[in-house]
Amino acid sequence: MRSALNIKQQVHEGAEVYAIIEGIPIALPSKAKYICQDRRGCWFFCTRRPRIKDGDWTPNKVPIQMINESGRLIAKVLITSPNINWTKTLQTTIKRAQLPMQH
Repeated sequence: MRSALNIKQQVHEGAEVYAIIEGIPIALPSKAKYICQDRRGCWFFCTRRPRIKDGDWTPNKVPIQMINESGRLIAKVLITSPNINWTKTLQTTIKRAQLPMQH
């Protein structure tokens, strides 16, 4: 596995859309607009702003999957310990154009 610094550098170079989860940039598909964590700690991305319905985010969400350097799937869904209430985890994604210049 690569170090967090190497991962950050690669994300800066290759991703068009990403999110920061627990201090680590996570590359996302270009269609991702929002990310959110559910009450179990699973992270998802959405193309439209999700709403809370029946004790969970609306069903138009896709799990954030983790892939290693060789392209193999290592986690079907990214799970972290919830640090705050799951209803407060909604974030917008960051576009490459919003990054400061890198030298």
